[in-house]
Amino acid sequence: MENKFTVGGYRDSRGEWRPENPISFAPVFVWPPKVKKFAVWLFNYLFTWNLVYLAIVILSYYFLQPPLEQMKTFKISWIATIFIRNMALVWIVYGGWHLYLYKFKARGNKAKYSPRWQSNNGSTFLWNDQVYDNVFWTCASAVPIWTTYEVLTFWLYANDKIPYLDFQEHPVYFQKTIAGQHLTFKIPFQNKELCTDVRMADGSQIKYAFRNYTISNAGENNEFRISRVDIQSVKSILKAGTHFSFYICGPEKMTESLVNEIGIWKGQKSPIHNEIFTTGRVSSNPIADKKVIQVHFVKSNKIVEWDYQYRNLLEFAESNDIRMEAGCMFGECGACSTKIIDGSVDYNYHTATNPVKGNCLPCSCYPDSDLSLDV
Repeated sequence: MENKFTVGGYRDSRGEWRPENPISFAPVFVWPPKVKKFAVWLFNYLFTWNLVYLAIVILSYYFLQPPLEQMKTFKISWIATIFIRNMALVWIVYGGWHLYLYKFKARGNKAKYSPRWQSNNGSTFLWNDQVYDNVFWTCASAVPIWTTYEVLTFWLYANDKIPYLDFQEHPVYFQKTIAGQHLTFKIPFQNKELCTDVRMADGSQIKYAFRNYTISNAGENNEFRISRVDIQSVKSILKAGTHFSFYICGPEKMTESLVNEIGIWKGQKSPIHNEIFTTGRVSSNPIADKKVIQVHFVKSNKIVEWDYQYRNLLEFAESNDIRMEAGCMFGECGACSTKIIDGSVDYNYHTATNPVKGNCLPCSCYPDSDLSLDV
């Protein structure tokens, strides 16, 4: 299956959406200032849906927020006002987006990370329906917890238990405080970019990733290309008679292959540095000890030899046209819990949900022996 471009990205071989460009920081707190980039970023930031959300916040604050003086004592009147407001906002904003994107499917699968739609026949969910389950827990749990937090916070403000900064009274200081919070805000990145990084003799740089390469010297000049990194793709953008310093990082198979092939191609005059990315766990079934494992999908009447290129049983099943119930895709919801008829599995990581005895979570495990699943 070829990768297909969609809105702002593409679909990979598994049908999952991936953004076209890697995440980057907004050009706000940078030196020297990049005025043009900042102006473009600010326009795109505001004139999407963020301006609408900002308007909702302002209108809620001015028309649906009880006076702080009333909040000095706990009373049903102002607490109910906050609760009803929050519940209404959830139904209007979340419910509106759900109707548009999931009920009417107005955008189809465009920019949807997973091609799956919500389950309406999964025993893990209340009433066997993922949407009903989401609605119930949002209204019965999320909104009450959110409201309780607000009620306690405003009660503390009203009784001078914690400092309160009012925008109307101190607009300049308020903005400085918000700006200070942004200065200290950091976004954690857990996944590194899989790429080769080649530094040219003239100071330019080539970064070649799984699905794009960037050639830059002074400034940025981006080109995008769909392909797996191999020796032929590297040769296609590097001069045969020139030596380089290579920095290769990526999965074990790709990295080892490139190191060996580049070494043969360029020799010792082109030093190679590499880093192998792993999942952070020690596999109980290393590559050197691969064994032939048969996976029997009993209800589908299929017996397939396990392919070690797949990360888990769910991906493996779907690649063999066997549909399995799934939700979060990383062992949180338990929607994919499946009965093991015979055999055993091992997990890629510790999951938040523990399946009932005799079951497994295919989204997070792989076979440790010949395996029969009730699928």
